[in-house]
Amino acid sequence: MRLGARIVRYADDIVILCGKGSEKPMEMLRYVLDRLGLTLNETKTKVVNAREGKFDFLGFTIWMGKSRRTGRQYPHAQPSKKSVQAIKDRVTALTKRERTPVPLEEIVELVNTTVRGWVGYFHFKMISILSFGPL
Repeated sequence: MRLGARIVRYADDIVILCGKGSEKPMEMLRYVLDRLGLTLNETKTKVVNAREGKFDFLGFTIWMGKSRRTGRQYPHAQPSKKSVQAIKDRVTALTKRERTPVPLEEIVELVNTTVRGWVGYFHFKMISILSFGPL
């Protein structure tokens, strides 16, 4: 049965992108989860109209942006505030004053490795999240 929706999932996280209404796709999701012996965490579940609001998924904040050049809407994703704060906290921990006895080259290598990993995650995931195509 076609529901006019796309599913984006990673492990136990899922987003259902609906063209028109979320009732039928949510009903189908509950049915499938029930058949698998799983339940939907209703307290963590929310319905968001992405044309009007934002939602977080896999460390990203996602919403429908409007192009300044063409005026058309497009799915926009960027690292969430929580993700940005986490990398800032990690770099701060790696460069704390009490780490002064550690050779500078070692600290620079740890910071570079950490930041490269963070950037790599968000670059790769952004491509896969935004490639869901039209509904």
